[in-house]
Amino acid sequence: GQFDTPGSITQLSETGVGFKPTFLQVASINSPSIPDSAVTLHFGLGATMESPVFSGALGLGSRNATATSATRRSQKLQSLIHKYTIAGTISQEAYLVSFDSDGFTLDFTDSANAVATVYLAISGAIRLAIGAFKAETSAGEFSITDVGLKGSAGLFWTWNRVSSDDVQLGLEYSLGMVDSEINQFSAGGISEHGVGTTNTDHYSDDGLVYQNYDNSQVEQGAISFTSWDEDGFTLDQVNADPTKKHILYIIFGSTPPISPVITIPDQKPIFITPGFSEYKVRLKNQTGVLVAEFDQAAWSSLTFTHKESAPGSCAIEINDKDDRARLFALDGQVEVWRRNQTVGLDWYPEWEGLHRTSNRLTRENDNQRFLSFAAGYLNLVKRRAVMYFSGDAGSNKSGVGETVIKGYVNENAGPGALLSNGRIQELESDGVTLGLSIEGDAGNGLSWEGGRSFRNLLTVIQNIANATGVAFDVIGIGAQLFEFRVYDGQRGADRTTTGLDTAGLNSAGNAPVIFSLGFGNMAVPVLSENRSQEVTVSYVLGQGVAEERNIEEVKDNMAIADSPWNRIEDTINASNEATVSGNANLVAVGDEELEKNKLKEKLSFRFMQIPSAFYGKDYTWGDLITARYEEKEFNKKLDEVRVTVSENAENGEEITGVFVDA
Repeated sequence: GQFDTPGSITQLSETGVGFKPTFLQVASINSPSIPDSAVTLHFGLGATMESPVFSGALGLGSRNATATSATRRSQKLQSLIHKYTIAGTISQEAYLVSFDSDGFTLDFTDSANAVATVYLAISGAIRLAIGAFKAETSAGEFSITDVGLKGSAGLFWTWNRVSSDDVQLGLEYSLGMVDSEINQFSAGGISEHGVGTTNTDHYSDDGLVYQNYDNSQVEQGAISFTSWDEDGFTLDQVNADPTKKHILYIIFGSTPPISPVITIPDQKPIFITPGFSEYKVRLKNQTGVLVAEFDQAAWSSLTFTHKESAPGSCAIEINDKDDRARLFALDGQVEVWRRNQTVGLDWYPEWEGLHRTSNRLTRENDNQRFLSFAAGYLNLVKRRAVMYFSGDAGSNKSGVGETVIKGYVNENAGPGALLSNGRIQELESDGVTLGLSIEGDAGNGLSWEGGRSFRNLLTVIQNIANATGVAFDVIGIGAQLFEFRVYDGQRGADRTTTGLDTAGLNSAGNAPVIFSLGFGNMAVPVLSENRSQEVTVSYVLGQGVAEERNIEEVKDNMAIADSPWNRIEDTINASNEATVSGNANLVAVGDEELEKNKLKEKLSFRFMQIPSAFYGKDYTWGDLITARYEEKEFNKKLDEVRVTVSENAENGEEITGVFVDA
């Protein structure tokens, strides 16, 4: 694309790119329009990436028709644009502020005039690294390491100076490119400053990536490419430089800068976040007061899980001789915090719950250990049952999913769980949960009607959520304070491609997260039509005995029509359901059973992380994403996540995730 520099000190936001970039390269001359030509040479080249942050810029200039030649060059790290006038004053300098959902924002700290600039923006499966190294003053091979990937192509550029900052007299540059030892090329030029008769030269070589010439047209240094290495590359200084010239590089990699996907039998994806993800565990007592904090050196293993509309779990193992082991109290709050500075992710609470079980054991070599098992806050709802007689208002409900679910929770675990509100009078006490409030009702979800008596509260609302298309959770909002919330469709954010606008945002206003083979973040995709658990006819058995029993037949006629033999029957006991509204509650039970066991076209795949698709930063559990395979597009929900942090976990963590159809 193309943009014009602002001509003043300000920020510039370029939109219309169509995606969130991970890499940006720019080039410009000193002209307000393209195409154009001018008698003064003024050229700039720069590149930047955000994770990890690195930028480099080169500027070249030569004045035309002067009695004494006037040439300059500049190079600077962390700048994207860095150019000087021939008089030696800075004309353009800009830095990357951010990569945005549909472009990028630059900060111009100097901008003498509006200059037409062209750019190349890249995102997706291409891996990149930007960095710098110095030429050697003695001949021989040398290696550049800690690049972060194994390259497949590279660009090398320099102003042939020992440092990389500001402006120098004289025009010099070298530009090299390579994809293998047999495919490398360099080109460069030199123009002497302050002479009455201009003294210029250009040079090139098809076996080098760097050259350095002096004003007498004598080669002063040369480097050839030798090999791509696992974390960098090897070069050969075939002609020693008189001084260590500062060289910038851009490496394009075909291998990700992270550990490869790990194959496991059940095909659940495992991925490892780039850089080092740090964790800490915060322990609070029953009143919500912080009593201890554990860093990664304190535990031998930490494992926690998320699952939408279900309580998560957390297990931490520490030395039993650690005095803090005695601070784990029943229903004390456990918080797992995470950060990854490499991808710009600061500390945030990844998991929260209540300590429930303490185990003390002795492993081999008399190694005494303490294990804590905690359950997510939704476990508070699991501790209650629907305690209303069949036919009572507390049992029989109708309305949209969110309204019905919040009604059940309020009357059995929330502030409304009172004997005076109709709970069975034979009970000895109310069911109110200390500190649990109910979020206001937004009326989300499909309609539902039925009755539920003497069943576990969590199981009841899980079935209703599945039937009405909503999700729910309990969120900690303070010391001894919790809130039950219902979400329209999913707990997390919509990051699908649904309803994309010209700014690249979806109908929910979010930048999409897409997994596909083309983007390089999908592996071993499997597309299947799974009928192994299919049920097309559900006989719901209501109240009554023998021939007096109330039975409702609930059918999926469209599924039955798929085949002459596709009538697949099942029964489900609903004897605790009263007969209301023409068996509407029995029909609801049957619909839930058919929905749970219907044909599912599934796309499963293993995945890895790439820039713009990091777990915890660009998406998290409960979010909706888009997966593409064989010209088909699926909206998937990250329904379940399991994280293991241990002494043996590479880069501090291993994450498995399960996507389900949204």
